[in-house]
Amino acid sequence: MAIKKKPAKGGSASGGKKQPDLKETITERYRHKSKAAVWMWSGVVVFTLIIVVLWGWSLKLRAAFLNWNDFKESKLVSQTQADWDKLFAQTQAEELQKELTKIQLKNILAGLTQTAPATTTVQITTTTTSTDN
Repeated sequence: MAIKKKPAKGGSASGGKKQPDLKETITERYRHKSKAAVWMWSGVVVFTLIIVVLWGWSLKLRAAFLNWNDFKESKLVSQTQADWDKLFAQTQAEELQKELTKIQLKNILAGLTQTAPATTTVQITTTTTSTDN
């Protein structure tokens, strides 16, 4: 009676059946799953986009419902804007008054130069008295 050797891991003692290579087994196992993986990741991307879009829409609605007038900062901004408008209106009025004054002075000077005679004539009269004795 001959002693049979135990087959080594992954091999067979009879050698009749060839055991497939590990790389081929893994490749074959995941070959049919590649299409499923594409569909799965497509679904993940679509649901992620839906969540992001709805989140952004929610933020937009929340921001729209905020009442800016209830904050102290809005009152400060409106007061500052009113002060600036008042200041610029005063400055514009002062500038307009200065321009009108300049125009009036030019007109007065132009009127004075036109009414003044260009040449002046001086009449000198001399009188002599004679004494006859």
